[in-house]
Amino acid sequence: MKKRKKQHMSISKKLTAIMVSILLLFGLVTLGLSYYIVRNSNLTDMNQSLYDKGMILAKTIDIETLKSILENPSDSNPNALRLTKEMDAINDHSDSITNLFLITVDGGNINAPVLSSSILELGAEYNQDMIAMGLSPDFLARIKEVFNTKDATATDIYSDEFGSYKTGLTPILDEDGTMLAAYAIDYDVSMVTGKAMSEALWTLLVTVIFLIGSSIAVYTLLRKKLTPIQQLSLQSKKVAEGNLELEPLPVTSTDEVGALTQNFNSMIENLKAVIKSTTNVSARVSNTANILSTNMQETSDSYNNVASSMQEIASGADLQVQKAKESTITIEEMSIGIQRIAMTSNQISESSILASEEAERGNESTNKSVAQMNAISQAVNQSAASVKLLGDHSNKIEEIVGIITGIASQTNLLALNAAIEAARAGEAGSGFAVVADEVRKLAEQSEASAREISTLISHIQHDTNESVNIMVRAVEEVDHGIVMINDSEQSFSQILTSIHHVTGQIQELSATIEEMAAGMEEVTSAVKDMEDFSINSKDNTRAVAATSASQLNTVQRVSEEAQVLSELSEELLNVVNTFVVK
Repeated sequence: MKKRKKQHMSISKKLTAIMVSILLLFGLVTLGLSYYIVRNSNLTDMNQSLYDKGMILAKTIDIETLKSILENPSDSNPNALRLTKEMDAINDHSDSITNLFLITVDGGNINAPVLSSSILELGAEYNQDMIAMGLSPDFLARIKEVFNTKDATATDIYSDEFGSYKTGLTPILDEDGTMLAAYAIDYDVSMVTGKAMSEALWTLLVTVIFLIGSSIAVYTLLRKKLTPIQQLSLQSKKVAEGNLELEPLPVTSTDEVGALTQNFNSMIENLKAVIKSTTNVSARVSNTANILSTNMQETSDSYNNVASSMQEIASGADLQVQKAKESTITIEEMSIGIQRIAMTSNQISESSILASEEAERGNESTNKSVAQMNAISQAVNQSAASVKLLGDHSNKIEEIVGIITGIASQTNLLALNAAIEAARAGEAGSGFAVVADEVRKLAEQSEASAREISTLISHIQHDTNESVNIMVRAVEEVDHGIVMINDSEQSFSQILTSIHHVTGQIQELSATIEEMAAGMEEVTSAVKDMEDFSINSKDNTRAVAATSASQLNTVQRVSEEAQVLSELSEELLNVVNTFVVK
């Protein structure tokens, strides 16, 4: 079953209905009050009229005629008939008076000696017993009151089968003030009530006409005043449907409705501006979020690469630490060799001194010196290679390599000079054979150390091969010089002279070797520092790698939040797009 659409009453009709209800209630209250006031006013007028007419009739009646009627209260008495006619005339000329009659009280009897025809026609008779007629107790009490006080009075309103009445009682006194009778006048209260009702109905009619006119005026006025509100309702409905392309409503008044219309127009304009701004901002936020998400993805990839690189660097740092440790060991061994060379140099120096004192021993010492110089040459070459390797890491090592290179040159020069002097000595120079043998042994040991150092240096620095080859050629020249020393047949005096000269050079060489030993200690310290630095670099590299991983997680979270922001911006843009704004 199709559901009936609920009908909505417009606000103008509602307000009109309320106003009509209020006016109708006001009209009904006015009607009731009017009826009550008019009725009470008429009753008051009726009481006054009863009093006034009663006084007039009581004073106009002839006392002698009245006494005659009281003596013979019957239809046979002409005075009684004449008074009845007078009463009828009064009754005919008054719409409110229905009955007139006289009342007398004689002991316990209450009679009406003369009555108007309106009562006689109902079956009453002259000198009618009023108690027998069934008068109300209030009526009887009022009769007794008027005869006792001799003052005019009136009964309360009473009703019978013929209607509602109010009776006025006025005393009739003779010249002596004796009360002869009471003049009774019945007023028809229904006439007063009807008159009051008639006047109230007229009031109601006027009220109804006023209500109809007022309702029409109120409805017209409300409809005119509420037309902007109806327009506001229609415009609001369009706004609720998302249509903001509305013409501004005309402002036709300066009251609250006009202010409401003006505020509504301002609200629409502001809402348009807000929607446009929100649309632009949402689009920019969405675009920015997409760019941010893309950048975060690129940053994430970069951090992945950085993390991988840091892992490789950390692995390289481990290898560097291992190589540094090996270099430290080698340098320490090399330092020991140099110290041994220094000791040998001292021995050579002592031998040179002895050779200067004793020729044969000097010859042998010279040969030893030549051999020792060969060993020194090899050691110097090894030291030069090692210092060259360390020169890549420290300027100090480069300076020491320069010193070692200089010493090698001096050794070559000394070896050459020794060879020349041995050649001059001839057979006398054969004493250098013993020294040469010791130098050879030391040279072999130095050569072994040099090979070990050369092997390690080849792993650390490949660019020193040429220098090694040069030093090898220098060693070959020294060997050639030794052969020449062994074959030379020069005089011993020349050898002595040469030995003195060589002794001085050997002393210089010893000092230089001591300097080399000190330099090697510095090199050893530098290499250890490099080892410590490599360890610290390794730890720092791993810390950087861990930080990079943490930053990668942060970047990924930012990328996810940027994606969420982009989705929210799109949702906001979809919501805003439900409004139609140019």
